[in-house]
Amino acid sequence: MAYKRTYLTTAIAYVNAKAHLGHALEFILGDCILRHNRDIGLEVLGQTGTDEYGQKLERTAQNKKMDPKEYCDLISKTFRDLKETFNLSYDQFIRTTDPEHHLSVRKIWLAAKESGDIYKKKYKGLYCTGCESFIQEKDLVSGKCPNHNKEPEIVEEENYFFRLSKYGDEILKWLKDNPEIVFPESRYKEIVNIVSSGLEDISISRPRTSLNWGVEVPDDTDHVVYVWFDALTNYLTGVGYYEQGDKYMKWWESKDSEVINLIGKDIIRHHIAIWPAMLLSAKVPLPNKYIVHGFVLADGQKMSKSMGNVVDPVVYANKYGSDALRWYLLKEIPNGQDGNFAHDRFVFTYNSDLANNIGNLYNRVLTLVMKYDIQMPEKLPTVASIEKAKEEYNESFRSLRVDKAASKIIDVCDEANLFIGERQPWVVAKEDKEALIEIMVTLFTYLVEINKMLKPFVPQISEKLEVVLSSRPIVKPDVLFPKIEEELD
Repeated sequence: MAYKRTYLTTAIAYVNAKAHLGHALEFILGDCILRHNRDIGLEVLGQTGTDEYGQKLERTAQNKKMDPKEYCDLISKTFRDLKETFNLSYDQFIRTTDPEHHLSVRKIWLAAKESGDIYKKKYKGLYCTGCESFIQEKDLVSGKCPNHNKEPEIVEEENYFFRLSKYGDEILKWLKDNPEIVFPESRYKEIVNIVSSGLEDISISRPRTSLNWGVEVPDDTDHVVYVWFDALTNYLTGVGYYEQGDKYMKWWESKDSEVINLIGKDIIRHHIAIWPAMLLSAKVPLPNKYIVHGFVLADGQKMSKSMGNVVDPVVYANKYGSDALRWYLLKEIPNGQDGNFAHDRFVFTYNSDLANNIGNLYNRVLTLVMKYDIQMPEKLPTVASIEKAKEEYNESFRSLRVDKAASKIIDVCDEANLFIGERQPWVVAKEDKEALIEIMVTLFTYLVEINKMLKPFVPQISEKLEVVLSSRPIVKPDVLFPKIEEELD
């Protein structure tokens, strides 16, 4: 169906370490989709934030001889600062330590309890502090958590449990009735297999004797809410679920609103099995779409501190500009798949696409416009090939292939450069002024339409170009994308 508005959320970042390239990919991808939806006339609400509770954070703060809240304040700010670093346009930033979030957690807990889905029992199991979750022995690899390569702890305690098993059949039916709800298809098949294999009830609290840093369980001061039951609720916090006022009705309950969760492939079980069950229990509508992105690899390998191949996205954004990093991550990493980040490829892509193609096209055309003093009409003509390309560009966004939309921009630039070569305005200028004007107006139309397509990808440069293209007389800007002069391997 056609929606009038989009509520798009990224997963909230766990504040145990500074942002890595995977965070940058998720934030920038979400921002690109939001910007495009704004451009096509949809009302949008974008949200991100930080996940600030759990045993890992409590221990990290203790090791640093800091109060947990003080430590979370420090690290959360580094994630908030990424808005400026990566030129993000989200509307709100949710912290799980915010009082408003506590109200949402309390509300969904009590709603699930009223549905008869929360109970208390003693439990003994394997607990991975890195995942902040209990893990089944069958999921271990050589006795270790596959995500963190560490042996889990054996934990025995009395916890509150959520009847996840109660909702397995309903979630499976929902998935099978709506196969388009999960992108890409491979992740849809994965979550269907997970749910089909059976969902077991999950622990949703920890006793204060084991964990003191968390949201207090309603009606039981001896327990705190387990981190995932707490963290997932942030998506409701952002629309005022605890009040259920106009904002909530508009952005979550309305059939005119599309609710999109943008997440990494390592947390699909939490988001597309546990989270829907929580919502069903609380009698809250389910999200409309899950966009699942892959990992960013470094020279073909998973990034890790021990291997020394971790790429700091802030360093790249500060050195080469946020638009350069945005373009690479959005164009070179196919949405929904793992992608590679290599410095040589980054430099090549920047120079090839941005400096030599897009930047050079604008330089050539605007130089000719100024040289021949061409006055642009108030209304530019419609160019059939551009309109066709724009539809293919928009279709790429509709199918969530943002990388293909970026490639379509390059195609249009190539077409414009070919047009220059074929029509040779510098030759026509000697013979036919009217024909020259027609050529230059067409080329200027290319620039205007290409810039519209560039806006979700390289917003800083696009904003600069918008001023140039709308001013009269036309004044050529400084070099848009200075070529990176580096020796490459």
